[in-house]
Amino acid sequence: MTDAVETPEPQETVEPETDWRAEAEKLKAESRKWEARSKENAKAAQRLAELEDADKTELQRATERAETLERELSGLRSQQQVTAWMSEVAASSGVPVDVLRGSTREEIEAHAETLKPLLNPRGPYVPSPGGIPETPTNADAAFAHKLFTQS
Repeated sequence: MTDAVETPEPQETVEPETDWRAEAEKLKAESRKWEARSKENAKAAQRLAELEDADKTELQRATERAETLERELSGLRSQQQVTAWMSEVAASSGVPVDVLRGSTREEIEAHAETLKPLLNPRGPYVPSPGGIPETPTNADAAFAHKLFTQS
């Protein structure tokens, strides 16, 4: 007696074709429904804010306004301090104020030190405009000097 187990053949499942246009229309309608609800909620939120503002006392409104103005003043003072630091660092380093970046004096000074060599390149000293530099600045310059001078 042979116990042969029959394995069922895999059946192919056929999915029904989807009507994509109908699906798109359903999604568009759903989107418009939520958009309308959102607009209604925005109006309701605005009305609620108006009611809450009407309930506030004059002292509460003045306090909120003062807090807002204090935050703005603090921001302006810190900006003024950073501008003063930038002016001081620019004067001491020779780097223009316009290119300095940073929010603390240390950051501004570090940025100025980074930019300083880029803004003040050192070339060979030429005592006369048509002459030859007194000393070449590096090996490549010495090679070019030997190459282009007649000896």
